[in-house]
Amino acid sequence: MKRTMMLVILILIAVILVSAGWFAYRNLHYDKANLEYIRQAGMIEKQVTLPD
Repeated sequence: MKRTMMLVILILIAVILVSAGWFAYRNLHYDKANLEYIRQAGMIEKQVTLPD
């Protein structure tokens, strides 16, 4: 009984850690995936300079 409870707790902790890691990675790299989609669509990033 104790062993089963310990296994369930370890699995829960592992799931929480993996979820937190995935969430953090996605939040840190959210802009890179969007840039790839924009480049594949053929759009070009342009810079605009405004007169002073």
